[in-house]
Amino acid sequence: MISSARKAKIKAELKQIADRHHGVVTPEATVEFAQRHVNSELHTQFSWDLKKAAYAHWLYEARQIITIFVDIVDTPQGPIEVQTYQSLKSDRKNKKGGYRFTTTILSSADMRRQLLQDALEDFELFERKYAQLTELAEMFRLSRRLREEYR
Repeated sequence: MISSARKAKIKAELKQIADRHHGVVTPEATVEFAQRHVNSELHTQFSWDLKKAAYAHWLYEARQIITIFVDIVDTPQGPIEVQTYQSLKSDRKNKKGGYRFTTTILSSADMRRQLLQDALEDFELFERKYAQLTELAEMFRLSRRLREEYR
């Protein structure tokens, strides 16, 4: 967990980057800043050990590969496309995490309930991110109603 003081420093450093790039912060500019400013707070947020960084990147790529596949699942409303594999929050608490077949999750009452809870938490994050968009107010009201109903 990053302390409030460290977050404030990182935020200020990101603002410096944005100021130098016409109000835009890019991952490339962020890494370059962190590389050049070894005493910066941003510098401490990166793994500079190339072996560890490469392995972390390969894990990221593996996650991307795992989640690109879809299957067709029959529902009462008709067939729909779903991701072949999903990661439940309860699985991600395990150090290694992992992905399950979506069809397995949907056929288990407990895992289906967990997937619904994960989805409702995602809706909550989505609402916090886009709360300023009044055009989405009705969707947010429905999301809050569903969260109250299923929690």
